[in-house]
Amino acid sequence: MKNLFILSILFAGLQLSATEYYVSPSGNNASAGTSTATAWKTIQFALNMANDGDVINLMAGTYTGKVTWNDGGSAGNYITLQNYNEDIVILDGSTVGNSQAMMYIENKDYIKIDGLKFTNHNGNYQPIINLYGNNNHIEITNNEFYNTDCNESYAILCEGRGDDIKITNNYMHDLIGDNAVGVLFVGSNTSIPFTNVLISENTLTNLDPAPSEAIAVNGNVDGFEISNNILNDINNIGIVMIGGEDWVNTNDAVNFARNGVCKNNSVTGANSIYGGGFAAGVYVDGGKDIIVQNNTITGSDVGLEIGCENAGFIAENITVRNNIIYKNEKAGLGFGGYDFPATGQVQNCIFTGNTVYDNDILNTGFGQLWIQYALNCVVENNIFYTSTNAWMVNAETINSSYNNVLNYNDYYYPAGINNAKFFFDFDYIVGYTNFQIATGEDVNSITSNPLFVNELAAIPDLHLSASSPCKDAGNPTYDDLGVDVDDVDMDGTNRVNGTAIDMGADERVILPLSWAVSSTNVTCYGSCNGILSFNGVEGCGTYTLEYKNPGGGPWIAYTAPVTGLCAGTYKIRI
Repeated sequence: MKNLFILSILFAGLQLSATEYYVSPSGNNASAGTSTATAWKTIQFALNMANDGDVINLMAGTYTGKVTWNDGGSAGNYITLQNYNEDIVILDGSTVGNSQAMMYIENKDYIKIDGLKFTNHNGNYQPIINLYGNNNHIEITNNEFYNTDCNESYAILCEGRGDDIKITNNYMHDLIGDNAVGVLFVGSNTSIPFTNVLISENTLTNLDPAPSEAIAVNGNVDGFEISNNILNDINNIGIVMIGGEDWVNTNDAVNFARNGVCKNNSVTGANSIYGGGFAAGVYVDGGKDIIVQNNTITGSDVGLEIGCENAGFIAENITVRNNIIYKNEKAGLGFGGYDFPATGQVQNCIFTGNTVYDNDILNTGFGQLWIQYALNCVVENNIFYTSTNAWMVNAETINSSYNNVLNYNDYYYPAGINNAKFFFDFDYIVGYTNFQIATGEDVNSITSNPLFVNELAAIPDLHLSASSPCKDAGNPTYDDLGVDVDDVDMDGTNRVNGTAIDMGADERVILPLSWAVSSTNVTCYGSCNGILSFNGVEGCGTYTLEYKNPGGGPWIAYTAPVTGLCAGTYKIRI
């Protein structure tokens, strides 16, 4: 009977249901808190009362002061803090003192924060939401962070270690002050990393993170995805993945972001006001084993850069593919250590399928492709197109002994490719042919107009037209490298749809064969001045075109518009 009694208690415990609580600025902490009519008054009181699986509904109004999570949930039983019924719920941090977070979470698990607005956090070192220590299974979604003026402030700061942290669909704007950062992960634990980090579908506008970054994963972070975020008007770097900073972690063996992907982000206007202005829209600084793909970057100091600022560290095994990088102020695509050996270096990276269009609009000489100290890197299947000025490639500080490979790229300058400007091995070179001779590279590259759909539009359409010479012009052995299912072009189309990969970020799909036919009728009865023109569209060319005159007869090979035709019905075929 004792055993049966124990089992019945356990079974009863599993049947306990979560409780919905309510909080209102006009509520009373002495009330029951279980309905809108009996709402509690303060968020802190509700957090102190909540148990596994409970939901705290915040009713419309403004709440002030710091709140601390003193408990978390359990597997399958998150504690949720959310706005009630789409109410506008404002957490005001104007009364929170210096060096205090508006919302503090330390060593807690299974927490959801959803649908809240955080504002007026002013002072020094004041994170809005601060995860500290070991926090796991945390979801921060659908919130707004805005109108703060702090030094060393962060919308969301995660310090230490943790697993399964999701920061999704938040709106961060008008965060002002030194180091006014959007999202920062500081992997400071010397043995256990942050893992399964997701930063996705957030919008960040008018942020002042200098000298830091709008979104950053730094230090001991092993396994992350930064995807589908929109960044506009950022004072300094947009997105960064960092290694080697001593203030983050003292164990060099783990002090770098790794095994992650940065994809489908849009960055516009990441510009630094210090150091001459070399902020990148997307930047890997000492990270390892990272894929950077399908991002669109414009209006920044530098479009996309792989570097390593910290001496003794190496950025390596970075794959940069299928990105669109256009109209940035200095360089388009850059990689390498900028002052080796005082800084680190870049090794064993691949740059493929990127469309790099009309960067260096300030005519600085950094060009479309900027290579600094780097070893064993491959640059293939890209389009480098400059039109505002002649600067194409700046590889001033490298030479052929560094074993970098450039091939199967398209270099195009409308004013003539042999008028384009290059730097290589401390020499200034005019003309693509002279650049080829000096480097021994780009044996299979081309210098043709890629024939974009409309590069002159306000937002350039950088798809390839049907007649583009970049179709199937990339490395024919590219798919031998093992093209993975996530290697997709700017539209999500799988790479290598023809005989070889297309150059640039667009892999044209082979559509079914269709007709393009036009005719001009005879001008009057009995005359023979009709015109017939036809061709095949899409499908698999080259086409054999034939037509047959009215009344039968043999098929006649068609090579150009046929003129002088009499009235009648003509048969055509491909």
